[in-house]
Amino acid sequence: MTERCCARCGFLALRTTYTESLIGAPHSYRREGPDLTGGDCEHLPICFVAKANVGAECKSVLKNDVLAVIYRERPECDGFTELKPGYTPKEHQEMLDRQWMMDREDRLRREQRLHEWLTLALSLGGLIVSLVGLGIATYAVIQDKEPPPAPVVNLLLPRTADTAPAPQAGPSPSVYQKQLEPIVTREPDAPAPE
Repeated sequence: MTERCCARCGFLALRTTYTESLIGAPHSYRREGPDLTGGDCEHLPICFVAKANVGAECKSVLKNDVLAVIYRERPECDGFTELKPGYTPKEHQEMLDRQWMMDREDRLRREQRLHEWLTLALSLGGLIVSLVGLGIATYAVIQDKEPPPAPVVNLLLPRTADTAPAPQAGPSPSVYQKQLEPIVTREPDAPAPE
């Protein structure tokens, strides 16, 4: 018996002749092929999850043709599910769905735990940085030193109508020829200019 073939898959099914519903292929069908003397099922096999068109691959409904198809090795089939005797193809699908949900919940729990640890690590990192800053400030106070002043930055801004000089005779400047003037800054302790 080959490892990955339709005969060993839980999704190998047959269609009933009266209700046209799908049922799991019985063990006798998997071992000996279709019973051509009658029965209440069609003779061609069906893949319950439609991963292979096994019925169309059969040349006829003769036992040897059907057995050759259902025992053909199918390593590329991603729908293969090991047969669990006593379960229908629908129950095999439900077991896979439950397993997928449990795996998904486990993955979400692991991600949640990782997120919690990262949040804790970042919080502790922020606390350590704050304590180092507090230690540096305390050291500066103990040494009677003032922290260095904040740097002074001069910015050049375009003139506005209320600060622009009076118009002079001559051609008017274009929009792209705006004049820039520096903003006067002063030290925090210096008196304001008059």
